[in-house]
Amino acid sequence: MKRLIVVSLLTAAMLLVGGTLSPPTATSAEPTLATSIDEIAGTWYRESKLGGGRYYVRFDKDGTAHWALVVDQLDSAPLEVHSCEFEGTEMVIKRIKAHHSMPPCDEIGRYQVQLLDGGNIRIVVIEDRCTVRAVQNPEEYQPAR
Repeated sequence: MKRLIVVSLLTAAMLLVGGTLSPPTATSAEPTLATSIDEIAGTWYRESKLGGGRYYVRFDKDGTAHWALVVDQLDSAPLEVHSCEFEGTEMVIKRIKAHHSMPPCDEIGRYQVQLLDGGNIRIVVIEDRCTVRAVQNPEEYQPAR
């Protein structure tokens, strides 16, 4: 009997303060996935996982992506340049050239690019045998202004 009274009182208190007895519903929808380079064309950045600055990527409408630690080096000395093409919602990338001493990796990587509310994008790895790229590139990026 005491238990029933306690449950009844808790239920009444929840209803008085706007609570609900129904389970919570999901409020966030799945993000939209990019299906073409046109949807992500432009320059993006995120804080570097290595510390000390930003990490930039520029997706060009010609199907290339340039990666650099300094925005001014996207053309003159990018860390890497990749070809990018979409197969449905998967972005397939392959390194064209590199300007660093990391181990070479000519494997194809598969990613998804989520178009987030507020104008950011999130790059998500699906499959990539290039360990450095698979660890370094996936993250949320903001438009560079």
